[in-house]
Amino acid sequence: MKYLINRSDAIGDNILTMPMAQAIKELDPEAEIAFITSHICKDIYKNHPYIDKFFLFDKKESYYSKIKKCFNIFKVFKPDFYYYVGGSQTPNFVAWLKGVPLRGGILSKWTTFLVLNHGTRQKRSQVAQHEIFYNVDLLRHLDGFEKVDDKTYYPQINLADNPQNILDFNKELDASGLDPKREMILFIQE
Repeated sequence: MKYLINRSDAIGDNILTMPMAQAIKELDPEAEIAFITSHICKDIYKNHPYIDKFFLFDKKESYYSKIKKCFNIFKVFKPDFYYYVGGSQTPNFVAWLKGVPLRGGILSKWTTFLVLNHGTRQKRSQVAQHEIFYNVDLLRHLDGFEKVDDKTYYPQINLADNPQNILDFNKELDASGLDPKREMILFIQE
């Protein structure tokens, strides 16, 4: 089966949606999973152990271009399941037009009530659980969901290691007076 997840918004939201892919693979080991995501998130999807492919979506394009892009995504990937977890509503509409059999996700805006046939109403603003659990809960209608329902998932990001880049980066850190052997969290602004 093929699963297409739409999370075409911010990078943090994308990271917290990735565990859905792991839960799907545990329920359906032969599943092929793809994400619709924004350009800023493309690097976090490369080399992911549970995500087979991703499609880039630019919300700044004209509506005609977005519709055309979505039709192409659905033509190439041909999903059996589609999930809206956040971002643009355009793929929801195209999933409905293309007749994807199971269209799940968050019922939030009025249009989602029209196009998602297995949507879930969630009150995330009440912060009753972590966002990862809200996201995995969108899979509740899948056979065997009880196997993953109470499981704790963590996001996985596998950035490719290029030894020369790491060596160059360590030299830059050292030149700046930082110890490259210390654990660090870096925030890089472009």
